[in-house]
Amino acid sequence: MRLINADAFEKWLKEFYPSHLEIISGIRNAPTVDAVSVVRCGECEKYSRGFCLHGGCYAKKPDNFCNFGKRKYANTP
Repeated sequence: MRLINADAFEKWLKEFYPSHLEIISGIRNAPTVDAVSVVRCGECEKYSRGFCLHGGCYAKKPDNFCNFGKRKYANTP
């Protein structure tokens, strides 16, 4: 499974294939995924010199993640 931007795909489909109303209807009625953004330890404000400084977080590698993570920089996704 992969997540897509269904609104952008629907817009593209209407532009290039305007007569495919069944497909557009299928996109609108497709189930959605409840997804949350993950903050990797290396991007976390509490990660420093190979250690996570959250109490109770045992992640040691920059590509791990935990549920306490907050990004160092607010403007990154």
